[in-house]
Amino acid sequence: MIDLKKRSVIGFLVFSLFGYGIYKGFRHYKKERSRVLSRIAALEEGFLEVELKRFYRERGVDLNRFYVNDGYRNPNAYIAHGGGIGNFTYTNSREGVLNALKEHKFKFIELDFLETSDGWLVGGHDWKWFRRMTKVTGEGALKLNEARELLIEGKYHPIFAEDVRSLMKENEDLFILTDKIKKFNLLVKELGNIERLIVEVFDPVDYVRAIAAGVKYPVFCIAKPELLHVAKKYRFPIVTMDAAKFFDSEENIQKVQQLHDEGVTIFLYWNDYSFRDEPTWIRKYLGRTVSKIYTDKWSPEVLPE
Repeated sequence: MIDLKKRSVIGFLVFSLFGYGIYKGFRHYKKERSRVLSRIAALEEGFLEVELKRFYRERGVDLNRFYVNDGYRNPNAYIAHGGGIGNFTYTNSREGVLNALKEHKFKFIELDFLETSDGWLVGGHDWKWFRRMTKVTGEGALKLNEARELLIEGKYHPIFAEDVRSLMKENEDLFILTDKIKKFNLLVKELGNIERLIVEVFDPVDYVRAIAAGVKYPVFCIAKPELLHVAKKYRFPIVTMDAAKFFDSEENIQKVQQLHDEGVTIFLYWNDYSFRDEPTWIRKYLGRTVSKIYTDKWSPEVLPE
């Protein structure tokens, strides 16, 4: 059991870090983050693991909710990438999400969000991409009312938080995954539906920040094999992995399989670009070595036979 004094010290360290990051900027934040992580580890090696177990228990988190182990035919094994598949991939558009829902029967859709200059959410990978796709010159974030006037590729409508809330209300089995916004309070406030909101994070501190903001299902990104020990150390129940880096050798594939067999839910990304979004590969590994894939072309309605 972690004593209250130790818990309060660690809490002070973490929340001091957030204030420091806002005050000093990102470069200093990265240095301070490393220092705080080291101090937390020095205080108690198993602290985060213990606190996470308590969080899962108190919030009623179902650690096996997204686990798939019955093969590639399971419709829950597919995540529409960037708001849709086919011509809609990466558009993060309203039409793309509707197509993924109605035509392809996806229950899991990944959307990227951007923060407007006046503090709202709009779908988009980054502002440079958004400006290029909407043919708007200049640099940096737009205001919400400016984004509302635009069309993606001249024909698709950007998706906004109220659109997502409405779609999730109409489709009670729809889950939204996202990863670009680090202002977790903004995500929770704008999107709501925390029971069906899955947020990818990239380090243990952001995992804690997401939980503190009300995110029920944070997902830890294992971007490369060298970070596998971090996920194991803290026993993160849901992770994302890079298909190109984890399926490049039998040794790494065995590591993925071991994690899956231990009950860890694995979402695999970078499948299309690594040429693994193909029928033979998917039939072999999906639902047997990984639980879900981000896909640009397959769906519950179009299985890779």
